[in-house]
Amino acid sequence: MGDRNTRSGSEQVQRRDVLRTGATVVGSVGVVGASGIGQAVGGSTDGAGETYRFLWQNLWLLNGIVGNDTDIAKPALQARAEAFGNRLAGSDIDVAALCEVFSAEQRETIREPVGRAIDYEIGPPAEFEKSSGLYTLALGGPEIVATERMEFDADGYEPRDADAWAKKGVLYTRLDFGLGQVDLFTTHLLAGGGIPYVDLNPFWDPPTPAEYRADQLEELRAFVQSVEAEHDPDNRVPTVVAGDFNVGAGGGEYGTLTAVRDDLGLEDAWLQYAGGPGGTNRTAITGGCAFDSDESPPSYCDGGAGGDRIDYVFVEPTRPSHDCRLSVADIRRRVFWRQLAPPGQFYADDAEEEPNYLTDHVGLELDWTLAPR
Repeated sequence: MGDRNTRSGSEQVQRRDVLRTGATVVGSVGVVGASGIGQAVGGSTDGAGETYRFLWQNLWLLNGIVGNDTDIAKPALQARAEAFGNRLAGSDIDVAALCEVFSAEQRETIREPVGRAIDYEIGPPAEFEKSSGLYTLALGGPEIVATERMEFDADGYEPRDADAWAKKGVLYTRLDFGLGQVDLFTTHLLAGGGIPYVDLNPFWDPPTPAEYRADQLEELRAFVQSVEAEHDPDNRVPTVVAGDFNVGAGGGEYGTLTAVRDDLGLEDAWLQYAGGPGGTNRTAITGGCAFDSDESPPSYCDGGAGGDRIDYVFVEPTRPSHDCRLSVADIRRRVFWRQLAPPGQFYADDAEEEPNYLTDHVGLELDWTLAPR
């Protein structure tokens, strides 16, 4: 199975050429999104703008380092990918920005049950190593009208870092909602470790995972600035950067992350519109996310202070030059509970072969409103 986009290649080229000339891109898919899908979340057509739902989610679908059968492969891969596709099909999510979706089979499994038209792009691919795992889907209405990819040069130390075998980097997509456009950048920084490692070379000291992440943040900053200089030199389109940064809020590396955020002129959506600890790693699922287990999914965290906040969505505030106003109406933490065991159990079995959640990260779900200027 392979990845095949929903539009023809010629149509993609025409739209991107038009975009670079500064002309208005009008397509039937975008018009549907502006008049239909946005309203499902609360949008209107009275000039006040329309609201769309955005999800950032690490899906934990690692199927080995360089093959499909290593010990580092995560459990129940195909079942979890299929279940997430079904959840997506039954949702009102307009844009799903995902990471750790490494194979074409997983990507197709996620797309298959979705009854709406899908526009999608993947991050830096790979022939022999793992791909970046980045995967952005526009569902039903929004259309992807431009895309760029960048693979990190600072990719980790392969004898020590399991995710150094992935082609981690940044995926850029320009999303056309009809009423306006959004420049979306998604990324997944190095976690590091994961491979039993003995340093047998006394003459070379590899960078630490933290040092690699600092270099990756600098590469991210430079890539965003380069893409915006090419695609949006007059800053007419608001920018959103989302990712699993593997940097804990308030930790020693947090200052480096916030410096890049500030340099790009972005705001932390969680701090601006929610606040609180907002943990997103695995510990946050079972120890930092209180939700009503008597209610059927979707499950949203009503509280909880456990875990670390390592996933972020950064949003550019409205500028005078923007063609549309992007404002965040709501941001919530979401978990994908499988209802196989009580919520306090991450695994449903003692052998740890059946996860009780679809992934080991808390997702970030935003409702954002686009309004004409």
